[in-house]
Amino acid sequence: MPKHFSLLSVLLVLTAGACNLPIAPAAPTVTPTSTQPATPVETSAAPTATVVPLGSPANPIVFALPPAIQTEQIADGKSLAEGLSKYTGYTIVVTRPESYTALVADFGRGNAHLAFLPPFAYADAYRKGYVQAILATQRFGTYVYGAQFIANVRSDFVTYYDELGGQNTADARTALSQFEDAKPCWDDPLSAAGYVIPLGFLNENNVRTKPPAFVEGHSTVVRSIYAQGICDFGATVIDARQSPAVLQDLPDVNRRVQVIWRIEPLIPYEVVVVASGMPDEVRFTLTQTLAQLTQTAEGQTAMQNLYRVEALQPVNDDFYALFMHYVEASGLDLSSLVK
Repeated sequence: MPKHFSLLSVLLVLTAGACNLPIAPAAPTVTPTSTQPATPVETSAAPTATVVPLGSPANPIVFALPPAIQTEQIADGKSLAEGLSKYTGYTIVVTRPESYTALVADFGRGNAHLAFLPPFAYADAYRKGYVQAILATQRFGTYVYGAQFIANVRSDFVTYYDELGGQNTADARTALSQFEDAKPCWDDPLSAAGYVIPLGFLNENNVRTKPPAFVEGHSTVVRSIYAQGICDFGATVIDARQSPAVLQDLPDVNRRVQVIWRIEPLIPYEVVVVASGMPDEVRFTLTQTLAQLTQTAEGQTAMQNLYRVEALQPVNDDFYALFMHYVEASGLDLSSLVK
């Protein structure tokens, strides 16, 4: 077919189709109601908000003190904040929350940036993504402490702990499985070494026990095991048998109460944390300066009065991973452990 014929055919088809296209109605006539010129449209971009650096006078670092401190201890908190300000150049203010529950919430709202948190408050805030650990605190010469399972020597339980060698002789499953369907004596529902962490070990090893007796106090757990008839086994901090009050009343306690198995030191004292969104430079500066302040007479006094802290050691959250694991294994509601 000739090319000119093909083109002519296409034009005829398009022309015929155009006859069926809808015709747009004419635009209505609008009578202006005002002779004033229209307001010009703003075409410039909105102004960019000014970022106020954390630690500046307009955006100070909020250092939250312990809720339960006495009024006179607030001076120690202010002294610590002033020392931090002096050596870092940051503006730091102190607050005293009503409770650790409130403090965890403050971190979530951005109303707290630095604090010393007890273990369960740290675990709760970390799990929620509010904080990150920067320093471990030392007490009694250690940064973490352990727990132990105990029973009366007259019980049928086999000990898997070598007192002379100071070490376990079997794994947790072997040692703890004998507590199946036995009744435990626990310290109290908020005790890390006397309840939560031992419960985590039992749960992880699928050991189900009878309903427990909460006897309030590590020494009381030892006394209960010594006396028998109250519970079958118990858990305490290492080594609650050596408490002066216990030894005074029960001089033969070491012969009557034996360690069945020990949990290695993994429970922290207070954890120094910062808000998770804190700039790296600010976090690093606070970490280094706080650690150095404990080596000054003024800083040491303030930390002893506020937290009974002997020293600080830089850490990150991995340092507490094992503790967090067994808290989770306990199956307890973390928020119920924070007061």
